[in-house]
Amino acid sequence: MQDEIYRPPEADLVRPVEPGQVELASRWRRLFGAILDAIILYFVILPFMFSTGYLERAMENQMTTTEPLYWALAGLVAYFLVNGYTLHTRGQTLGKMMVATQIVSATGHQLVPLWKILLLRWLPISILSSVPFIGPLLGLINVLMIFANDKRCGHDHIAGTIVIDYIAPENLTRAGPA
Repeated sequence: MQDEIYRPPEADLVRPVEPGQVELASRWRRLFGAILDAIILYFVILPFMFSTGYLERAMENQMTTTEPLYWALAGLVAYFLVNGYTLHTRGQTLGKMMVATQIVSATGHQLVPLWKILLLRWLPISILSSVPFIGPLLGLINVLMIFANDKRCGHDHIAGTIVIDYIAPENLTRAGPA
């Protein structure tokens, strides 16, 4: 009992984020974050595209019909290697870290499990955008959806996510199984 007087006071410093406390990221910050992510991934995957001859075949229009799909999957692997840890721990890619935005669930504003970000938010749009003829149109529709009032792209709707101004991870809870 005597030792109790020397124990520091305890306080719960983690305050859950209330729905009204989040601020949706601006469209400009989302754009700049996406551009930074694309530049980073470009420099990661470009050497592989050169070494396999893909860029030369693409310029000569000599690609197989499945080759864009393979590169979409290679992009997923590169995306995971570059951003996996920060997406899991902070809800951020490197580009999002640079512009101070992050991905959270649309309901509850919690950190989203990594599998959900990769398999629901990133992969479907990446594959659909690789479909010959209609892929570029689908990719354009995906990003143009950001001009709705909720500032959500198609991939946000598929995964049930929003992009907000950065909140420290210790102030967020995690949604579902990690």
